[in-house]
Amino acid sequence: MPIVSLADSSVPLPDCLVVDASLLLVLRSGSRHYHKTSAVSFLQRVASECLAGNMICLAPTLVLEECYFKIVQTSIAGLTSSYWHQHYKSNPQVIQQSIPAITAFYQMVQALPVTIVTSEDLALTQPGDTLEERMRHFISAYNLLPKDAYILAVAERLGVNDVATLDSDWQRATQFTVHTC
Repeated sequence: MPIVSLADSSVPLPDCLVVDASLLLVLRSGSRHYHKTSAVSFLQRVASECLAGNMICLAPTLVLEECYFKIVQTSIAGLTSSYWHQHYKSNPQVIQQSIPAITAFYQMVQALPVTIVTSEDLALTQPGDTLEERMRHFISAYNLLPKDAYILAVAERLGVNDVATLDSDWQRATQFTVHTC
């Protein structure tokens, strides 16, 4: 399937889209991704279509986990001159500093609106190969990292062919229409 530029506003949006953490993370204040302008414009188009009831934007729970991890990591790293993880292990309460940023990020995701796909939701879909089997398939077939392969396995399980990301690795996922920069 094709690679679609998310910067091209003349390309119609799909009825359903699965998004990756790399795309959602541009919503954070202070994000300096070099494709931020295109990504934000794309997400604004998606939001408009979702709010009008013309499309559904989905994110597996794993995508939120990735976003929250990055928010926590960035928050703690800004508080110490040592390695952020070591600082956290010595001072676990420091994670409280990131709670407002996590909450604000979640509110932005909900405002899009993004529907979070949980394991309970996936249990209701058509049975077939397990997600783990499909994840291994996508790792092997497209040389993807496990989290990326898992997100694609979720999209496939949900019957969604369109995915959006800022991760160039996904361009190898020829089974999907990849909206990217």
